Amino acid sequence: MEPYHIVLIIISCLLALITIYLIALYIKSESFKTYSCFNIMLISIVLFLDCVILIISEVCDEKINTIGKFILLLINTFLDKMILSVLSLQVIIVYSGIIHTDFYFSHEKSFVKIGDSVCAIVSIVLAVIYSLLLTIKEGKIIDFKDGKNIPEEDKKIFDVRNLAKKILETIFCGINLFVNVFFLVIVIMHISKKRKEARVGLIQDLGYGNQLLRFSLNSLLM
Repeated sequence: MEPYHIVLIIISCLLALITIYLIALYIKSESFKTYSCFNIMLISIVLFLDCVILIISEVCDEKINTIGKFILLLINTFLDKMILSVLSLQVIIVYSGIIHTDFYFSHEKSFVKIGDSVCAIVSIVLAVIYSLLLTIKEGKIIDFKDGKNIPEEDKKIFDVRNLAKKILETIFCGINLFVNVFFLVIVIMHISKKRKEARVGLIQDLGYGNQLLRFSLNSLLM
């Protein structure tokens, strides 16, 4: 087994443990039964499934037929897009909870449900488009998603489709990056303002220094 596969298996096992722990907390503790915590748990589940599908795709590549590869590509792409989408949604949830607290908590259920639904729809649409671009030709499923061993007559169509995929990927990632940066910057500015007010005694200090450090680190890790 390749070292890459071993690393993936270790990561999957860790994610599985984290996911089980989060589910147990969510079930046992009332304080964790919030839609925000549910969203974090959803991210963990999606990450775990993504690793599992990737391991299956890599380890069993030669044993899987073309239709199986198409299905795995479809699922893997969906999970990849879902991870980025839900992470961006979580940033929006944090922003809404801090900046528009009353409005968010009075509409939290609808907010998270609609947000997750939009994430799922966008991820499904992109997964279908990507999979069709890279595996379907004239109604037949073929295997040229990695650009290897492509017949000469198919190279031009592969290049065009691959370019279309890259354009869509750039737009999708660009939107996610903009959402994350935009809302995190607003949150950081808001907390900075609150920290200054707490320092001069205008309001009670609710740990704004720690919050500022946490969100600043989050922005650096994006």
